[in-house]
Amino acid sequence: MQIVPLAPDSAVEHLDGWVELYSMLVREQVPEIEPPTRTAALAELISDADAKVEALLAWDGGQALGAMTASMWLREDQHRASVDMVVRPELRRRGIGSRLADVMTGVLQAAGRECASADVADRQAGLAFSSARGARETLRDVRSRLDLTTVDAGWLRTIASAVPDPYSIAAWVDRCPEDLVDGVARAQEAMNDRPTGTGRRDDLKWDAGRVRALEIRRQRRGLQALTLAAVHGPSGDVAGFTEIVVAGAEATGAWQEETAVIAAHRGHGLGLVIKAANLLRLLDAAPRARWVVTWNAADNGFMRAVNERLGYAVCEEWVEVEADLRVTG
Repeated sequence: MQIVPLAPDSAVEHLDGWVELYSMLVREQVPEIEPPTRTAALAELISDADAKVEALLAWDGGQALGAMTASMWLREDQHRASVDMVVRPELRRRGIGSRLADVMTGVLQAAGRECASADVADRQAGLAFSSARGARETLRDVRSRLDLTTVDAGWLRTIASAVPDPYSIAAWVDRCPEDLVDGVARAQEAMNDRPTGTGRRDDLKWDAGRVRALEIRRQRRGLQALTLAAVHGPSGDVAGFTEIVVAGAEATGAWQEETAVIAAHRGHGLGLVIKAANLLRLLDAAPRARWVVTWNAADNGFMRAVNERLGYAVCEEWVEVEADLRVTG
């Protein structure tokens, strides 16, 4: 078995193996979402201004056995990397994951990273694997899902129509309007006060350029982003926003991504209103979609309560773990 670097310009057979493995990973972790396209899988290997991606492939006899990716953040959190691993189910417990992790540890140490973090489902062998390698739990998450076949659209419309004065709603697909992009960047920073557990995390700094870079990443993956914002009338400020990402009109599942309300505008029910309004947009944009999936910190009581009112139900517990990469002694 060889552990070989994996990049967008790797040999076609290696890229084919990666696409297959990445599809396995998504199917295993989020079965409600259809497998990613080849374009989406290959986009996971592309570095940009926010993160440098390193990837490794376990290869033997013309077959991809497993893979590991690491995103090394470049603007903040320059001490850490976020990692993912997948090994063919029938080949697990044979040391393939350990070989990948050993090689990736060297790559990250050479890049000056002090720790590596990963999100693993509590029910999966990944938690036992990470614990055996000395990783510690830093945050408990819950994965929730909303069955759109049970949603009462009339009830959603009632919630969505209750926009408190002096706010109004702005909505767009994919590209944020120029007059709102700076406000959305400021609203993104409201995510900095969400629960982050015991791992060391830097506050994220957002500007219009970063918003545009996120739009490009989604475009590379062939994803459509439905974004909806609450705008404060007197100031014109973006008070809060929410995003749903879906792989086009034929998609059977969607991702509920960031929802944030700036502290000065909390207490008016904006989070519930904008999430309900955006779900209505999803029903129109992807009529075949059945599921919306989302993750929240287990102790994020406010957002979990909003999700429960909308009909989300917890389906799994997840754990964020962190391994120290610093060489001692």
